[in-house]
Amino acid sequence: MTPPTLTLVANYESSKSAIASIARVSFDGGVEEVAQTEINVVQDEWAIRALLSVEEAELINSFLEEQAGSTPFYWNPHHGYQSTQKLFTCESWSLEYVSERGCNIEVTLKEWFGFSDEDADPAQTLNVESGDAFNLDDGVRLVV
Repeated sequence: MTPPTLTLVANYESSKSAIASIARVSFDGGVEEVAQTEINVVQDEWAIRALLSVEEAELINSFLEEQAGSTPFYWNPHHGYQSTQKLFTCESWSLEYVSERGCNIEVTLKEWFGFSDEDADPAQTLNVESGDAFNLDDGVRLVV
């Protein structure tokens, strides 16, 4: 199943921060070694604030509730002008009703690295209820 897509444009009040995953080791004499710790070294986090219609804000709220903070979804972080979307999760957001027709929404999106269901190879997916056997990399046969 392809992850859903969030259609929320990052406007001028939005901000991006990035976290690099590195390891540091200090040696005698003030020498320090710095290295990347993962394949995906830089993880983006976006704080988005937008004024939307009440209907748009409630649709986004419903979308985020469905994802429940743990299900990744596609989002285009570059104002919709970049064709490459990235996967994100959202653990926190808020709505502020400012009028009958307007609503401020604040959303924090964190870039997600992992495998989506569309990446899964059905031949390699283990169904623990099936009672199937499969071979581990070291040649051991496992029956579940």
